[in-house]
Amino acid sequence: MATPPKKAPAKKAPAKKAAVKKAAVKKAPVKKAPAKKAAVKKAPAKKAPTKKAPAAKAPAKKATAKTSMAPKAPASKATASGTGRSASKAMSHVEVQIPVERQKAAQAAGNFELDDMPGDLATPAAAIRIGKNLAGDKPLRVVRTLAGISKLKPGQVIANYGKSEAKWATDFSRRRAGKASFMQLLSYSRQIIGIDSKGEVRICLMGHAGQGQSIPLWVRRDDVILTIQPNDIILRFEGVEIEE
Repeated sequence: MATPPKKAPAKKAPAKKAAVKKAAVKKAPVKKAPAKKAAVKKAPAKKAPTKKAPAAKAPAKKATAKTSMAPKAPASKATASGTGRSASKAMSHVEVQIPVERQKAAQAAGNFELDDMPGDLATPAAAIRIGKNLAGDKPLRVVRTLAGISKLKPGQVIANYGKSEAKWATDFSRRRAGKASFMQLLSYSRQIIGIDSKGEVRICLMGHAGQGQSIPLWVRRDDVILTIQPNDIILRFEGVEIEE
């Protein structure tokens, strides 16, 4: 009968130990407090890039200030010293369209080619043969249409040759043993139209090459029309000196 009371306190001892173990478990979160302090220390590290941001903006502002000032200095020098050059460049882009009038009167029968032209007349910058109508025009060099060859820039000249004019120029070149000048051969053309350095239209008047020295006289004209006939060849030359 005396043994049962002794077993009751033996069972309570493990219960106390369990409580002690639980208390130790509860103390574990207390050790995590230093981890929170580490996070607090990392926070200032994140703020460090934010402090560098204003420093990066400062050189950016200086760069824009320098670039905005740099183009102004060359621009002022260019306008002060190169006004003549800018004017010449502007004139190089000038194009004048010469109006054209088709005439029905036919020249001598039969066509002639560029190879039949004497001297430098055989090597123009552009050439086209005139047909009975627009569809009958035949491109010979560079250009495809009559409107393309009659659009002139400063220093360019167009000349109109029929079969008769081409024959006269060839005969004169043979009499001079092929030593006739370009202006002498050009004087045989029916019409000569050019654009001077100012972009103004001029026509060339000069004595016939077979009757003496050819002295070109460039006269300014406001209304100039290129007259063409079937079988004519229109030649365009570049770099021709047009005296003003």
